[in-house]
Amino acid sequence: MSRIFDLVEERRIPVNGYGDFFIETSIIEIDYSRCFITSNAGDYYAFLEIENKDDLFGWNVTKVSLDDINDVNNGYKNIQSLFIDKPKYELLFKNSSTGVLSKVDDFKEKYSIKGNIFKRNFCDMDSLFDYHQFALEARQENSNKVSVVLQNKKGCVTELIYKIINYISSICKNLSHPLDIMNSDFSVMHSSTVITFTFNDHDGPLLQGENKMTPSSSEGISELGNMLSTSDTVSLLSEQNKKTEKVLKKYDNLIKTFEKTNDTKPKIVVASPDRSKPISYDMSKRGTKEKKVAISKALQYIKNNSKTIKEPVSCRGILTGILTSSGNFFSFLANNNTKYSGSVDFKMIGLEQFDVNGSIYDAEIEKITIVSETGDVIKESSKLVSLTFVKKIDKHSQLKIVDF
Repeated sequence: MSRIFDLVEERRIPVNGYGDFFIETSIIEIDYSRCFITSNAGDYYAFLEIENKDDLFGWNVTKVSLDDINDVNNGYKNIQSLFIDKPKYELLFKNSSTGVLSKVDDFKEKYSIKGNIFKRNFCDMDSLFDYHQFALEARQENSNKVSVVLQNKKGCVTELIYKIINYISSICKNLSHPLDIMNSDFSVMHSSTVITFTFNDHDGPLLQGENKMTPSSSEGISELGNMLSTSDTVSLLSEQNKKTEKVLKKYDNLIKTFEKTNDTKPKIVVASPDRSKPISYDMSKRGTKEKKVAISKALQYIKNNSKTIKEPVSCRGILTGILTSSGNFFSFLANNNTKYSGSVDFKMIGLEQFDVNGSIYDAEIEKITIVSETGDVIKESSKLVSLTFVKKIDKHSQLKIVDF
């Protein structure tokens, strides 16, 4: 079983004549992934373990569509549906480093498909597969997009949609870098209730030496993304001005509105032309629990006339932790032994993979401090603005940083 475990852990299944099948997301895990989705040459395949011996292991394999995966992810269909009425294959490894893929008419006898298992919410279809093609269209149109996705084939109550649009409009209008929802292109989509606001306002000059325009909505999109991505009270107040209180109250109302349609797994998806995949934010009760607490604390600080002070910091050191997919957090140890932690700026999310505890970086960090009316420090945090690679750390040196 060690070989099959190693392949699944590496997330890469080598197949004779087909190259590698890359594991995109796991559906069923028992000690390791037993059923999962892979990609190969632009197509998607469902894998289901059928053998796990040392000298013989492999999977039932079917070619599936993103709609097939989405139906199972939303709980509309069972897992077994991925292996029925599809092109079928058996992939077996027999004392070989690469598997042999054979087309079959049906999965028979001990390899037959049985049961009725449902597994909802095993992945975010937009951030992983760009299911609604937000990122693709953003690149093609060179536009920024803000979308609300409510997963319900039967539609949603009109009053809730109306409130959601109004709250988002008010939030965007009162940002430090305002976004005019009423001047965006509005579109809807089938299958789920999907509302998209597209900002095509390229009013900047041509960049010197480049044949493209600078979208004027980009700063507003980044500000909105920073708000949606964090559960850190200090980060919510990093752009504090006279409109911040109104923005946070509208944000709180938006979350409460999403709670009324929690069964649709609400989310907000932001897509930009410089990102290959969209950034998705879970707006269900589970995804907003910590955000609500942070908003409440931020509003209390504003009520008490607290102020926000920002200080830019340039330093060299080691990135000791970073999380942007299911949360928003970083930690950084500077050469002077100063530790910084907090949130990652939206402009960095989804653009590059960074080496944790293995490389030296030059970092641009924004130190954020909340102070009282009398100037006393109430709370501190930091925002990671950028990282520039300097060099890899040799293995001997890496052994000395395990405690950071």
